[in-house]
Amino acid sequence: MDKLKLLILIHHPIKSHIDTFKNFTNELLKYNASCLDYVELYQKLGFQGIQNFITKYVHEHEINTIIFHYSSAEFDFSLDFLENLRKNVFLVSITGDAEHYFEVRDQYDAQVMDLVIENSPFAFAKLKQMDINAMYYLGWFNTDLLKKYEEMSKNIDVSFIGLITGRSKRLDYINYLTKNGVNLKYYGYGSPCGIISTLEKVKIYNSSKINLI
Repeated sequence: MDKLKLLILIHHPIKSHIDTFKNFTNELLKYNASCLDYVELYQKLGFQGIQNFITKYVHEHEINTIIFHYSSAEFDFSLDFLENLRKNVFLVSITGDAEHYFEVRDQYDAQVMDLVIENSPFAFAKLKQMDINAMYYLGWFNTDLLKKYEEMSKNIDVSFIGLITGRSKRLDYINYLTKNGVNLKYYGYGSPCGIISTLEKVKIYNSSKINLI
């Protein structure tokens, strides 16, 4: 087998207690992997420009494996580009939020990948039905950040942290619970409390009797 020459295409989001992106990348960098931020490249070069850049980069650095570590709602690469790239490079995709994006993106991207690494049991089962090479994984969490604070009291009955804007069903559930007497506090983009820090998230988890996922 040829020596692994790996390129990771990933976008580094704001630091989170879910450190999937950072931990995954840091481990692979120990094996001399290259890493490019595809969002920054896309913003700088545009749709065709980033594809030309990656093609040239692969050739010049003799890359033989690419891992596409997508953010949830990314549609940056055409299937034709991926299919052509696959002729000379082993392609791997790592997906997320398949409950939202499997039907509109993941099931199509998967057909031009050599391996799909999936954290949704539903999507993993669907990929196996499609006879696509897939692996199931669980998220990586930073226990230095996400931990239990024994001294904190449970003064929030029910909490929810997540995106509200554009998620009408989430707001419907929230309104139903509050109208029926449930003392619910919710946080995140589109909520009255807005976006909160990682430390605030952990404190809310520890202060909640029930946290809705």
